[in-house]
Amino acid sequence: MKRIASIALASVAATAGLAMVGEGSANADPGFCGVKVQGPTRAQGSPLWSYTIRNKCGTNQRFKINFPAVGRSSSCKTVYAGGYTSYSSIVIDDAWYIANC
Repeated sequence: MKRIASIALASVAATAGLAMVGEGSANADPGFCGVKVQGPTRAQGSPLWSYTIRNKCGTNQRFKINFPAVGRSSSCKTVYAGGYTSYSSIVIDDAWYIANC
């Protein structure tokens, strides 16, 4: 009976240890670097729509904008660490999202 109890206790300790390791690594992960800032917006008289994004991470990243309503995407751009960039398109899509290149 002692052996079963010690095996059960070891299992619980190992599971708790794994949960703690998983929790720490998840907290260390900064997540996706691309953040929507503004868009779609259009300057008066312009036929183009503007979409602005920010790179919230500390390293340069390459992003593109996807337009699911029309099944298209923009070209890739490098966005410097902590920087912003805008994309211009004739497409207006409120469901636009950012993707890594």
